[in-house]
Amino acid sequence: MKVVLRYKNQLTAISFLLIAIGFLLGAFGYEEWHKFAFVLATIIAGGPIVMKAYQSIRMRVFSIELLVTIAVIGALVIGEYSESAVVTFLFLFGDYLELRTLTKTRSSLKELMDLALQEAEVIRNGEQVLVPVDEVVKGERVVIRSGGKIPVDGKIVTGQASMNESAVTGESVPVFKKENDQVYSGSMVDHGYVEIIAERVGEDTTFAKIIELVEEAQESKSQTEKFLQTFARYYTPAVVALSIMVFILTREIRMAITFLVIACPGALVIDAPVSNVAGIGNGAKHGILVKGGEVMERFSKVDTVVFDKTGTLTKGKPVVTNIKAFRPYDENELLRLAAVAEMSSEHHLGQAIVQEAKARNFMLVDQAVDVDIMKGNGLYAKVNGMGIMIGNHKWLASKCITIPLEIEEEAVRSEKRGNTVVFAVVEGQLAGFISIADQLREEVSQAIAELRENGIKHMVMLTGDNEHVAKLVADQLDIDEIPCRTAAGT
Repeated sequence: MKVVLRYKNQLTAISFLLIAIGFLLGAFGYEEWHKFAFVLATIIAGGPIVMKAYQSIRMRVFSIELLVTIAVIGALVIGEYSESAVVTFLFLFGDYLELRTLTKTRSSLKELMDLALQEAEVIRNGEQVLVPVDEVVKGERVVIRSGGKIPVDGKIVTGQASMNESAVTGESVPVFKKENDQVYSGSMVDHGYVEIIAERVGEDTTFAKIIELVEEAQESKSQTEKFLQTFARYYTPAVVALSIMVFILTREIRMAITFLVIACPGALVIDAPVSNVAGIGNGAKHGILVKGGEVMERFSKVDTVVFDKTGTLTKGKPVVTNIKAFRPYDENELLRLAAVAEMSSEHHLGQAIVQEAKARNFMLVDQAVDVDIMKGNGLYAKVNGMGIMIGNHKWLASKCITIPLEIEEEAVRSEKRGNTVVFAVVEGQLAGFISIADQLREEVSQAIAELRENGIKHMVMLTGDNEHVAKLVADQLDIDEIPCRTAAGT
């Protein structure tokens, strides 16, 4: 029995080949060989089904396999050999599709688990030593260098770094982490050096819990599949009873058996696995991990999609498009001061300023001190003893920094062209502004059009950017709604 079930996929392929041969032989008039091919296909494909039916009887359960077995035997009795062959093949093919779905999910899970680090560098007795991740003890100091992965959840006690947390948060834009900031296992240090105190280790880490959730989800079945399992308990005995009733009323065994064959739910058995494997397989092909059939089923009812702008609709790599400096500062000096201050910022707009300075080969050797980052608004820092404020108009206004009307109008014109404007103030005086723009992903327009074709009626975009940039992106992509937002900043 175990051997037959083990080679079920091979039996499915052989039965399909025999069915194809049977139809060809029938087309050329070889009736006896035509029948023999169908009977042989029935026996080969029917083996695993009969075994499952036998197991269900032993457990006193009326399963779909039992109904299929009865129907197939009946089809053979009345000489409907093609029906018996096709029914058994379809049933095995449904099992194959279910197995394929599970295999794809497990493959995606394996790729996810491969992201987990196997070793960690810890400080023990004053020395740095490599130990298996499972042996890291809560409270130990863990060292992570550039290019390394965070093995445990913890808090930074020494150093700072730019980190890629996409494996945990899905956010493509790197974030800047410094002392006392929380870090999570599965994140990667792009640039920098940090030492962290392990707070959650082993199966308690964020990344381990993500894997655990995926493992649980892969065992789940869709509502349709659950319904089919319940349905089989009542459908099978009902059909058998009705076929007996047909025989009693007609006294024709052939009609009763024909009723059984017709009532055999071959298409019903394979519809859920087929739809699930199509969706999950297509998602895996495009780098999307779908947790299970139930998720795929819920997708069919979705009519609204909410997008994040930066890194989702746009590339998440904004660039400086223009610099407007006011005396006594020129364009290069303004950019250099802003870049030094933004070296301490994790915001993607701040990093765009830093990258522009590096592209112009500026030596950013000065160190910003007394950095105070106002999340979503801007930052304050001291560079070479000078107080520098970099942020959006709303934040500067709250700090009583006056922006002349003609400069404000020029900044608005820049925003209407799709830029985000960042103002720079040195020692309380407006020194200029920097225009920064992100670029739309090339494939986004087509993706949104396809979503609408597939029943999505409402598109929403979330962004912390200014209303002019948000409206420009929304108009370009035919987005329906931009909810109330917080002001953008660096």
